Amino acid sequence: RALPERCFSTAFGHLAPITTTRPHQRPIQATSAVAARKTSSSAPPWPEISARSLLSRQRCKRQTLRAGNKMLATRALRPLASLTARRPLSQLVVSVVGPDRGGLVSSVTRAIAQHDGNVVESSSFSIGPVFSMAMLVEAGADQHAALTNAVQSAVPGHSVSAHEAEECVEAPAFAAALDVSCADGVGLIARVTEFVANEGLSLSKLETKTEGAPHGGTQLFSLSGVMLSKDRVNEAKLARGFKDLELEMGVNIDMCVYDDAEAVKMAA
Repeated sequence: RALPERCFSTAFGHLAPITTTRPHQRPIQATSAVAARKTSSSAPPWPEISARSLLSRQRCKRQTLRAGNKMLATRALRPLASLTARRPLSQLVVSVVGPDRGGLVSSVTRAIAQHDGNVVESSSFSIGPVFSMAMLVEAGADQHAALTNAVQSAVPGHSVSAHEAEECVEAPAFAAALDVSCADGVGLIARVTEFVANEGLSLSKLETKTEGAPHGGTQLFSLSGVMLSKDRVNEAKLARGFKDLELEMGVNIDMCVYDDAEAVKMAA
């Protein structure tokens, strides 16, 4: 509500009434000489800024932001640069096999990290109560023995082995996926892999499993993997050989040949 009307003494010695309101009501109406002079001024309360000065300020602000971002990026990359420049690196394949328990992967990778090792690729699985893990580790050439000992100390109840990996892998001239399925029996894996070896091929990423049939008590066997060769392969002759093996063993065999680009990926 409006405040009561009061009288104030001005610089000229006479009394002048001033009517005021609260902030949420109508603006203050001043009739005194001093208030009149303040309200009659049309000049803004801030200094005028030219267009050139405004553009200069915006340009300085952008330059400051770019300099700050560059400094943050340099600080973030500095630890990586120090690791790679510390010593020449080489690759090591580390394998861990033993009883399965919680925290195994954490213990192994922590020991590798403490010796400046970098896990490039890894694969792990459990078969029954046994855990198995293989890792491709990039570390200093003079740290292989110390890194292997550190991993063994981290998991004392497990078998740890390490082998130096070849730095460059030659792209295969032939790569094909192999899938075998049939009723489970003795010697299936041995017979299939023997045929593949006699054809001059190697098996990569081999996986086998046995599971119950959907309608009955028969156990079903399946094998999948990738066949590789550094030399060219007679695909028609290989397909005929697999057909003969199907008739001999009573199994179903499927082969799918990869193109050159996919062959390189399968060998990696």
